[in-house]
Amino acid sequence: MSGSFEDTLRAIVRDAVRDVVRDELRAHGLGPQPAAQPAQSATPAYVSTKLAAQIASVHVATIRDWVQRGLLRGHRAGRLLRVDRAELIALMTRAKSDAPAMVNLDRLAEEILAKPRRGQARPK
Repeated sequence: MSGSFEDTLRAIVRDAVRDVVRDELRAHGLGPQPAAQPAQSATPAYVSTKLAAQIASVHVATIRDWVQRGLLRGHRAGRLLRVDRAELIALMTRAKSDAPAMVNLDRLAEEILAKPRRGQARPK
């Protein structure tokens, strides 16, 4: 591979790994959380899993998992699952206070990419 192509490929892989690591850390309450959240007064007391996921900046499946694991109480409205917005915010607040110090995602991605692969010489 030419140096330019290899550098471009490394940059693409580094960015992809960084995005995946960020998403996984956010899903576990670690790493930086997006600052923008819907206004609390504009949302009802019980919100859909979709809106709860937007508020918590996680995937809808994560909200359902939290309900299943008992971290968050789910309330059924027929077939629809709803969660209490106040409980969700309390869970997020607890998770932030229990979380270890912020993780430097760029440094973590660089460390992962710097590890030698099988059959590959160490990068210089």
